[in-house]
Amino acid sequence: MADALVRMRGLSKRFHAGGAAVQALSSVDLDIAAGEFVAVMGPSGSGKSTLLYLLGLLDRPTDGRYVLDGEDTGRLDADRCAAIRNRKIGFVFQSFALLPRMTALENVELPLAYLGLPNWERRQRASRALSQVGLEHRTQHLPNRLSGGERQRVAVARALVYEPLLILADEPTGSLDTRTGMEILELLRGLHGNGRTIVLVTHDRAIADHAERILSIQDGRVVHAARG
Repeated sequence: MADALVRMRGLSKRFHAGGAAVQALSSVDLDIAAGEFVAVMGPSGSGKSTLLYLLGLLDRPTDGRYVLDGEDTGRLDADRCAAIRNRKIGFVFQSFALLPRMTALENVELPLAYLGLPNWERRQRASRALSQVGLEHRTQHLPNRLSGGERQRVAVARALVYEPLLILADEPTGSLDTRTGMEILELLRGLHGNGRTIVLVTHDRAIADHAERILSIQDGRVVHAARG
């Protein structure tokens, strides 16, 4: 795949727990094209969240090679990895991960502070991102004044605000009711339609079916790939 945004070769990850080595991922080969929507499925403990953390440079592999947007991440120090996360990767977590004492707008602005942007530009870009997810009327609300679906929309806006190349979503509908979860999925599908590259981790086949391609992981290995 010549235009792969993500390229992994022989990627493995081992942990040590209770004096024993645990193989979380084993020799994973994976290409993800720019603009693709990929779902990663697997039971608890299969390695899907480990894969997401490696994709997001939140952890490092024990073995193998990970190239993101043409850059070999294995050769990068912690500061450079952090810089890539801040500019190229957006995260959406099941738990929303919003700061409770900040408004929706302030939560979305926060990643831009690490880029050293002036206040007016941060505010402008955060407002635009909240409008993209339909929350232009809730910008001054604290998270506890928002519904679960609205909090997740804020989290999506925060992931979008610096226009990342890659959006990683870890069980983004897991804390939501079915109707609200479908709204979040439609939002992600819309972002994909606008050219975003999205990797979504889920244990639910009905959720995974919204993606273009589904990867199944079992015991740390990709055992099956199918079109969504």
